[in-house]
Order: sequence, then structure tokens, then C-alpha cells
Amino acid sequence: MSECTSMADYRAKFFGNQKLSGFGIDTTMHIPCAFCAEPDWLVHRIIDAEQAYEGGAVCKHCGRGARAIITRNRGSVSCEFVQTSGEDAPSWLMPMMRRVYTT
Repeated sequence: MSECTSMADYRAKFFGNQKLSGFGIDTTMHIPCAFCAEPDWLVHRIIDAEQAYEGGAVCKHCGRGARAIITRNRGSVSCEFVQTSGEDAPSWLMPMMRRVYTT
């Protein structure tokens, strides 16, 4: 697949590469890379979303990784995706994720 050079390219590729498969409790999300939009960056059953996002993934195509930081506070839940590895994201990819280095 071609490399994205703008947000418009990225959105078109991302939405073209996201999909659902399976049925019922086994319904599975196929999420493209958050950085280059290549398919199947993170694949998980819908009911396993929180654990999958917290665990994150690294793209086999661009080598960038990300995960979610999920915060619960007084009945509310927030989710922030952070970059964990790889080269910086393209400058046109906004909003820019903050970096969190893991050991």
C-alpha cells in the first residue's frame, strides 16, 4: 500500500482498512496502525477492547508502537493513546500523540 502524505490520505486509508469480523461475542475489531494506517495493527474481540488498548501494539510496517492509558475517576473513564516506540509520527498527523517510554 502507498505511504500517506497528508491527513486526507491517512483518513481514507485508515477508514478503508478498519473492519469487523465474526459474530456475537466473537465479533472482532481490526484496527489499522494509528501512524501509517496499514491494516491489522491491533486485532481484538470487542469485549476485550480495554485490555487490548492498554497492551498496545507495534506496527509491522512502520515500526511505531502505541498503547492506551486508561484512567478511571469517580465514575468517569478517559482514554489517552500514547506513542511507545518507533520514529516520530509525520508532522501532518494531528493531534500528535505524546511519547511515553516503557522499559
